[in-house]
Amino acid sequence: MIACFRPAEIDLPPYEPEVVVNAQFTPGKNWEVYLTQSRALGDTTIRWISDAEVLLFENGVLHDSLVELSLGKYGGTQSPIAGKCYRIEVRIVDEVVSAEDCIPLTVMIDSTRYTIGRSFSINDNPYQEQSIYFRDPDSVDNFYEVLGSWEQSDDPSALAEGYQSYFFPLVNDHFFADPLFAGENHVFISRTEGSRTVDINGCYTPSSVDIWVILRTTSETYYRYRKSWTRQLFNRNIIFESVDGIYDLMFLSEPQNVYSNVEGGLGVFAGYAQDSMVLTYIK
Repeated sequence: MIACFRPAEIDLPPYEPEVVVNAQFTPGKNWEVYLTQSRALGDTTIRWISDAEVLLFENGVLHDSLVELSLGKYGGTQSPIAGKCYRIEVRIVDEVVSAEDCIPLTVMIDSTRYTIGRSFSINDNPYQEQSIYFRDPDSVDNFYEVLGSWEQSDDPSALAEGYQSYFFPLVNDHFFADPLFAGENHVFISRTEGSRTVDINGCYTPSSVDIWVILRTTSETYYRYRKSWTRQLFNRNIIFESVDGIYDLMFLSEPQNVYSNVEGGLGVFAGYAQDSMVLTYIK
């Protein structure tokens, strides 16, 4: 393919900045909300918003009034609760932006498993494999994110999202919905290529430190934001900027708008619950 470039001057219309609200909240952590202004194309300045009135409502009742802890960062003395719905209102002079979301109930990890050397890569290196067992609650749509997992997974629900082929082998968390295992027991398996580390008996040895995995049960808002953010990150060629080959190509796909549930502005206000467990090594 041969191409050439020609400079072009384009007069862009004046840009009107919008309020950006960013908060991902979970039980056990006090409220933290970040307020900024959106930026015009080419503008790299972060414009934090100060002196805003930030109110939080729980199931329609005033829950907390946040104070500015540092430039653009607002916090409170309360923490959200799983199973509750929350609404945020940000008031700046005569402008009001708002958003709402609910925290799903926590889905607990039943057990974990960590094995080495039960299968091998094309480089003849042993795979380290982790398994996370949990039961999906029925009668409700569930959305998940697994953190601390390894980059490769053949889980049909993760593959159905269509993102693993984008990021292998640079991303170590996965997100997926439950239509393929709704109301059933499920095991999420991921693996990574390890080195041939053996003990004096010739057996593969596990990591010397505890390996934690986190299972997040997320709202649909969180899930939709996570999907759009992932695609946009890839399309911007951000995470592959240090990788040689095809990933050096700029603008690999069309522009991608990041999902927002903020009314009158931009950003995301999304809840999740989570459980964690140390992997259990199985010889």
